[in-house]
Amino acid sequence: MRLPRALADRLVRAAAGSTASLARTRSVPGPLWAGVTAGPTGARGWLPGSACTVRRPMSTSPENSSPLGPDDVKRKKFYFKKSEAGGRFEWLLDMLGYNTKEAKQVRSAAALYVLARDQSSQAEFVEHFGLEKSFENRFYLECLHIWMILVRLRKEGALGKATQQELFENFHSDLTTQMHSLGVETIQLSARARELQNVFYGAAVSYDYSLGVADALLASALYRNIYGCNGRALHVEKLVRYVRREVHIINEMDASRFLEGAWTFGNPLNV
Repeated sequence: MRLPRALADRLVRAAAGSTASLARTRSVPGPLWAGVTAGPTGARGWLPGSACTVRRPMSTSPENSSPLGPDDVKRKKFYFKKSEAGGRFEWLLDMLGYNTKEAKQVRSAAALYVLARDQSSQAEFVEHFGLEKSFENRFYLECLHIWMILVRLRKEGALGKATQQELFENFHSDLTTQMHSLGVETIQLSARARELQNVFYGAAVSYDYSLGVADALLASALYRNIYGCNGRALHVEKLVRYVRREVHIINEMDASRFLEGAWTFGNPLNV
């Protein structure tokens, strides 16, 4: 359902109106809620009904303001492409453990994480969704795309849960690599990475509450988390349509294709 322009305008003017009553009547989503306690520095909103306050700069950004593009930060490399050896060398791959269940799961998690990471670096989000080019905004976009993948992984039972854990480890490892390249001292890396992971949990919970309900709730979550309560209704509306489209496509995707990472997110412009 498309978000009515009048409603979107009200959301912006009112800084994302409260939905606390709905939050009290809905059951709390499963695994993403575990471990979430309080909002750390940089968090933009934890529950759907949380008030919108002045955004505090993330302590992991150099001088808290330096603009960073996709190529300005060192990223961790992941290797997940399927071997083309096959045939008569299949026995060797089996002996080396390449085709074990655990190895396939590791490759799946790496492929899914790289999909989310690469999509979040697309220039279209800066040019057509009203976002500034910064480490912080790209981080929040990455959180959003990882959440979309996690929604689908919940359908895959034990395999999905194990892949989810591996994906989180990739996320943590990549965050650590990025922050180290930004000049964060080694002794502070673990604490800063945990801070950003808690920000992710808070954003994911707010997105969870938008599943299966009106677009206004998703718009409120995106307005707080992606735009920091400082965005135009037109851009929020476009991002709502993009998220709904991608969640639907991923949800309908064949399981093997999804887990292998043999797909890509759609073009952000075609919404």
